[in-house]
Amino acid sequence: MPRPGRAREWAGKTITREGDAFILEDLGPISAQDVMQYDRPGHLVWADQALRAQVHQLAADQSQSSSASAGAAGLRNAAIGEMTAEADYSSADSRRNEMGMRFAVVGTGYWARETHATALAAHPDANLVGVWGRSFTRAAELAEAFGARPYERVDDMFADVDAVAFAVPPNVQADLAVRAAMRGCHLLLDKPVAFTTEAADRIVEAVDGAGVRSLVFFTSRFTANQADWLTDVQQEPAWNSGYVRMYGSIFESGNPYGESEWRRSRGALWDIGPHALSILVPALGPVTHVIADHGLGDTVTIVLHHQSGAASTMSLSLTAPPGSLGSAWQLFGKRRQTSMPEATTTPVEAMGACISTLLAEQPGRWQHPCDVSFGREVVTILQAADVFLRRPLEYRVQPVG
Repeated sequence: MPRPGRAREWAGKTITREGDAFILEDLGPISAQDVMQYDRPGHLVWADQALRAQVHQLAADQSQSSSASAGAAGLRNAAIGEMTAEADYSSADSRRNEMGMRFAVVGTGYWARETHATALAAHPDANLVGVWGRSFTRAAELAEAFGARPYERVDDMFADVDAVAFAVPPNVQADLAVRAAMRGCHLLLDKPVAFTTEAADRIVEAVDGAGVRSLVFFTSRFTANQADWLTDVQQEPAWNSGYVRMYGSIFESGNPYGESEWRRSRGALWDIGPHALSILVPALGPVTHVIADHGLGDTVTIVLHHQSGAASTMSLSLTAPPGSLGSAWQLFGKRRQTSMPEATTTPVEAMGACISTLLAEQPGRWQHPCDVSFGREVVTILQAADVFLRRPLEYRVQPVG
C-alpha cells in the first residue's frame, strides 16, 4: 500500500533500466511491485513509455504467478525473458489499460453511473478499474456495466488505483477522501466536499500531506462556454453586485435525485448553493459575512458581503412550483451587466474536461482554482449561512411596524 511519504520522496525521479534491473534515480534498484504502488502522474518520470509498460506488465505477471514466493529477482528475469523489446499493443483499449490513470468510482447512484463512470469510460487517458459502494450488489452491477472490478473493501480499492472520483453524500465523501489521499490517490470530489469546515479541513490537510491532486466538480467551471464567460468577467474587476436564482423541483416522482436523503434534510442551500458560490466568489471575491432567510418549502435567500465591498444574492430552491422553475446568473458593474450563458455541453462532457484537468501535469506543486482548498472555502460560507438560518426568528429579523 503506498505511503504518502514515499510518494513525495520519489516525486520527479527518473526510472531507467540497466540489464535486468529497474533503477530509480539516486536510490538504486527497485521492484516492479514498488513501481505499481508509486507510479502516479507527477511522481515518477520514465526514460521511455515502453519501459513503463514493461514494468507494469511484469508486476501484473508477478502478482498472478503461483510461484510468487520464488523471489523477485528470479521472477523478474523470467518475465523479462518472455517480453519483446518493444511494447506492442493490439488496440487502443489495451494501451489505455497500460498507460491511462487508473480511476475508481466511489458511489453507485444515478450521478455516479450517468456522469462519473460514463465520462471516465469515454476518456482516452483514464482507465476505470474499480467501483465501491455501500451496497456491494449495486457496486457489482455498476462495475459490470463498465468493465471494472467491484470492491467489498474500499481501502483495498484505494491501494489499487491512482485516482478516485466521488459520488456519495458529503459526510461519507469527507471521511473516505481523507483515507484515499493518505493512500496516495488523487481526488475528484463532488460538491459540497463536506458538511462542516472541520471535515473539509481534514481533506485539505490529507491532500497537502500526501502531495496528491484534487479537484471539485463544480459543473459550470468545467462547462466550456460558461468557464470562458467567467474568465472574461474576472478580467473586469469593477462589479458591484451579483444575483443567482436556481429554482428546481427534484422531489416529484421519477426524478433521479428525489430519493436522496441528504438533499431532503439539507435542502437547496447545500445541494445547489455550491454551484452559485462557484461563480459568485471568483467573480466578486471572498465572502466575509452572510445574512439569510427561509421562504416556502426549502427555498432560502442568502445575501453575501464580499471583501471587495460588493454584495450578492443567492435565491435557491429544490421545491419550487412549476411556474417558478428556472435559473438566472447575473453580474452588475459600473460599465455593464452580464448574464452567464446557457451551457452548450452536457454534464458528461464537463466531467470529461474535469478529468483532463486532473490529468494535466504542472511544474512544482499542483494547484487549481477548483481544488479542495476552494471546496473548503465554499463549505465555510454554506456553514455560516446554515448557522444563521438556525437562529430563532427574533434574533435574525427586524420587525416592520
